[in-house]
Amino acid sequence: MNKFIRLLTVLYVFLFFVSPAKAAFDVWDAAAPWGSSPTYYAGWNVFDVLPQDNTPDAPGSGTGSVFFYPYNGGPVFMAPTPYYGSGNVSMPNPAGNVSGILSSNISGMDPTLPGTFDVYLRLETYKAPVLTDAYLFTSTDSYMATSIVAYSDSNFLEYEYYWLFQGIPADSTYQFKVLNVGNLFNQTNFTQVDIAVVGSVTPVPEPMSSSLMLAAMFMLFLNRKASTYLKKISKVKLFKHALLVTAATTTVNAHAAMDTWDSATPWGSATTSMYVGWNNFDQVPVDSTPDVAGSGGGSFTLNVPGSNFYGGGNVYSPPNNTNGSYSVVMQGSTGGFYDIYLRIETGRATPTTFTGATLIIDDDVASSLGLSNDFQTTQVVTFFDTSSGLNESESYWVWHNIPGSNFYNVMLAQDSQASGSNYYTIFSQAEMAAVAIPVPEPENKAMLMAGLLLIGMMFARRKQ
Repeated sequence: MNKFIRLLTVLYVFLFFVSPAKAAFDVWDAAAPWGSSPTYYAGWNVFDVLPQDNTPDAPGSGTGSVFFYPYNGGPVFMAPTPYYGSGNVSMPNPAGNVSGILSSNISGMDPTLPGTFDVYLRLETYKAPVLTDAYLFTSTDSYMATSIVAYSDSNFLEYEYYWLFQGIPADSTYQFKVLNVGNLFNQTNFTQVDIAVVGSVTPVPEPMSSSLMLAAMFMLFLNRKASTYLKKISKVKLFKHALLVTAATTTVNAHAAMDTWDSATPWGSATTSMYVGWNNFDQVPVDSTPDVAGSGGGSFTLNVPGSNFYGGGNVYSPPNNTNGSYSVVMQGSTGGFYDIYLRIETGRATPTTFTGATLIIDDDVASSLGLSNDFQTTQVVTFFDTSSGLNESESYWVWHNIPGSNFYNVMLAQDSQASGSNYYTIFSQAEMAAVAIPVPEPENKAMLMAGLLLIGMMFARRKQ
């Protein structure tokens, strides 16, 4: 009996000290990726309000929020069992739910701080989704980063991910969105979220002013060694050198920005008779409150299931090749003829995925003129930038000589794309405009007829 007790004791000691330690939820197993103390920080260790928690509870937290996106509007609930632990979140999210599973932000920062920052987002999950891309939105731009797995435990399917966004300018709010491209258990469970902004790491080079350029050139002339070299260079070459240096210093930091048009308006300087525009989408699936100055009435509609807010005033939608997947309406007026323009800015999807654009006008107006009420045209891509990873593109469509109508409705279709991180389209801006086609005045018509008659008489006299 004593031998049996001693054997059990040895076995217990062996299992206690030698067996691998069990990972603990709600405790970070990997070290913080930012190392030093962050300039700004917000963290959640206990989620107590759903679907949006606006009270970070980790020590040292500033202000921020976490919003959970369940699949197709499904339930979000506190994980109910002791196995998952209190203060954790569970929600259904089947594989391929690129609608996004989590949106988070940190706010209350000083947007006037100089330099740039490294911005980190860190998540702890279990029974776990496959998280790849995450996006950071500022007031002027969008950035993408790929996930880094800092810790994993196959026994409990616990994962700790983080994303690093480098060289980000100061802003009052940083907003994040995380996508889910796969899942083992058709659900998502979160235990912790951290956001950290690490203080000024890269000074932003200011463009060299023309006065500094002239001063530098003057100092070079004063230097004997430099002047010996400069004598070999003609004034023309020196001027070209100065132009090249100035161009390099003023353009090296240029980059495209979502929510800002990078291309010129397709109607140029022409005065628009009717206009409607969106720079900030605040309703899904139908936004009927255009927000750009000078807008009349209209609506922007995403007719594809799974469409939702993307963050930063943008919306997104899975692709759909049915005509009318996306609809833009501008209120109009009858009488006269117009060139009608539609212009959109999108992200992620390549511009070539839009396969059709149909303009529909008032059927009564079309019938009175003996016309069909729908008109086709082709897409014109005016801007495409892949450098940020968002595939930002700007396109427009124009329909010429369209009669005045009580409304103009553009129906867009789009190719289905391969699944993965590009399996959706971000819409950041849209606008429609009508430019009136000048109608000759009666006196102009009379003068034109008189001129043609005079030319005819002169031609007849020559023949005689």
